[in-house]
Amino acid sequence: MARRPRLVASLAALAALALAAAACGGGDGEATAPTTSPVVETTVEPTTTTAGPTTTTTTVPGRPRQTTTVPTELGPGSARILGSVVGPQGLVTGATVRVERLVGDEVASINLGAGDGRFSLPGIRGGSYRVRAWKAPDLALTTPEVFFLAADEVKNLELRLSRVSDMSVRVETDVARLPAEDPFTVTVQVYTGTVTDQGTVQGVSRPGVTVQVAVGAGLTLLGSDRATTDAAGKALFRMRCTAPGQPQADAVVESTRVPLGLPPCPG
Repeated sequence: MARRPRLVASLAALAALALAAAACGGGDGEATAPTTSPVVETTVEPTTTTAGPTTTTTTVPGRPRQTTTVPTELGPGSARILGSVVGPQGLVTGATVRVERLVGDEVASINLGAGDGRFSLPGIRGGSYRVRAWKAPDLALTTPEVFFLAADEVKNLELRLSRVSDMSVRVETDVARLPAEDPFTVTVQVYTGTVTDQGTVQGVSRPGVTVQVAVGAGLTLLGSDRATTDAAGKALFRMRCTAPGQPQADAVVESTRVPLGLPPCPG
């Protein structure tokens, strides 16, 4: 007879658990944000792998049901970064914006699409941030935006991209310091820039380009003042110092005049 009360108690406990489970699983519908005023929702989801970080999913304001997933190092929080990406012709559609939160030597980052030239990242923490943008193959932000974001601040940025595909010139000498009398070689490299899908700016050599060098006081040319760039985009010139001081020398490439910026000639 002593076993019956324990059996009844166990059955009662199982019934209570079954009722609780039914109550928790009763709501299988999904709440829908009003179409006239999108709701910003922030939820924390468990990590999907043992090595991956927990993520925070945030609804982007003004874009119902479109979400942005950010590392927990960026959110959740009450701050927001938004703005526009502008190029030489106005808003840059299809640009990529990289937002990085800097904590000591650690960097947490996320890439945002700016399909219409605008971007928004709500629900993030305050702290030190670095933001840059690009659009392959020829637009990039030469200097990233670096700033401190307060815990509840709304930061509005205008990221101005420059075209890097325009011609560029790099100048090198075969000596660290110009000699007083001995000849030296000046290498003029002509290249254009290209932007990768990851925002890296790379130089592309321009072979077969005519380079003319014009020298002024303090220098003399040894040989022709014209040369054609090789497969690496390089043209070589031999020069010699004739007087101490800062020498004057320019390279003329496709009607563009570029100072060579040579070091001083010794006295």
